[in-house]
Amino acid sequence: MRNIIALLALSALVFVGCSKDAPLIPECVQEKMVVFERTQVCGDSATVNEFSYLNQRVFVLNPGICFSELGSEVINGECATLGYLGGLASNDTISGDDFIHAELVRTVWNN
Repeated sequence: MRNIIALLALSALVFVGCSKDAPLIPECVQEKMVVFERTQVCGDSATVNEFSYLNQRVFVLNPGICFSELGSEVINGECATLGYLGGLASNDTISGDDFIHAELVRTVWNN
């Protein structure tokens, strides 16, 4: 019986030790998301996605589909605005590079 309990405890430790937790969302990004959700979301397809872009973590705040002139704000982990995607001008570049090179890491929030 002790062997079974020890084996179960060891298995639990292995699974816990091997879990890969997602990196924490920076505090300023969390605060910006609260304001975004309260004031800028204009549809039921709004999202906040995390991307890997130009060797940094960036977050895209997409207000959803409502008006074509609204763009999606792109911010870094320190909440500095890097630019806007989409919108009336159909912009697809941030910092002079095509955002198609960005890799989606995860969806942080959606409605």
